[in-house]
Amino acid sequence: MRHRRPGACLPGFTLVELLVVIAIIGILVALLLPAVQAARESARRMQCSNNLRQLGLGLLTYETANKRFPPGGYDDPSRMGWSVKVLPYIEQQNLYDQFDFSKGYTSAPNKALCMNLVPSFACPSQPETKSVLYKHFGEAGERVSGVDPYTIHYYAVAGPKGPNAATGQDYPFQSGGSCGGFAEGGVMYRESDTNIDSIKDGASNTFLLGELSWSASRVFRIWDRGCDNAGCDWCASTKNIKNAIGVHAYTNYTVDFNDVSFGSEHSGGAFFVLADGSVHFINSSIEMITYLALASRHGREVALVE
Repeated sequence: MRHRRPGACLPGFTLVELLVVIAIIGILVALLLPAVQAARESARRMQCSNNLRQLGLGLLTYETANKRFPPGGYDDPSRMGWSVKVLPYIEQQNLYDQFDFSKGYTSAPNKALCMNLVPSFACPSQPETKSVLYKHFGEAGERVSGVDPYTIHYYAVAGPKGPNAATGQDYPFQSGGSCGGFAEGGVMYRESDTNIDSIKDGASNTFLLGELSWSASRVFRIWDRGCDNAGCDWCASTKNIKNAIGVHAYTNYTVDFNDVSFGSEHSGGAFFVLADGSVHFINSSIEMITYLALASRHGREVALVE
């Protein structure tokens, strides 16, 4: 039987060995963390794509039931967006039934309904789910009448706007003052009345909705809003395609608000759902001639999505 001698030391780690172990752990964490983050972003991208797929299916089901797509945005009296009309088709019938379309979105009972979160309207790669508002579209940082609304990250594509330098084609639009006017060449624009048969360029070649979730343009993304004429004629539910992806951000409510670029927090582009219900990630480097053509439903400039 062995006995430990008094004063003998048990074997253990030296300081150098401990530092080596810590360094190895640090290296492993540094190697694994990007992979974990990439896996999480991949899952978020998948969820974002699924959101758009569900919204696209909801809009197509709406079109079948009503023989037309909902307008991209309504003027008076309700001034609400397509997002309210699609609610029954994305399993939100109870929320839809609470809206009063004879009243505006700032009137009861509609005013408080924007404080309900609709998961399908939010891209998980954009952590901010509450909209930033301006009181009377003026003083930064103030909430409007105490309302704390949830946001929406997906907008209808009103259509292409302005001249296409590559083809010489000039896409017409309604005047809207300093807010930028309204394109009408897409599927869902202000007070639109289109159906699947009106998409002459083909449903698989025409945008329906696009992602507008990038952080630089996060102001006034309220999920139930449509169109209004406060200050200038604007739409908060449908946007023109005039600028490239992720280029023109919201900086001033009265300056080209309708021309805000689609864009996302995903690297390299944004998701769009086409009028056939298919979802595609559109690269931010897409040629403008192709991008504008995909925004048009009947321009005879068919562009195929890669």
